[in-house]
Amino acid sequence: MKNKVIFFLTCVAALACTVMLYCMLFEEHSKLFFINVTVACLAELVLLMNVAVFSSGCLLTFKNSATSGVLSL
Repeated sequence: MKNKVIFFLTCVAALACTVMLYCMLFEEHSKLFFINVTVACLAELVLLMNVAVFSSGCLLTFKNSATSGVLSL
């Protein structure tokens, strides 16, 4: 349970930092800006989920590497 809470807080912190960074870098907030922020946040979530897949005990199983490869693509 503790690991799930830490993972959730890490995801929230990463997304908040990404949104804050985008808002500080770009002054104009148009429709394309929000699409770009959404895609960046989704990419971060996918990469963070890959960390959860790899930390499930068996690192080099075929299932873990196939899942990670598909998620990363």
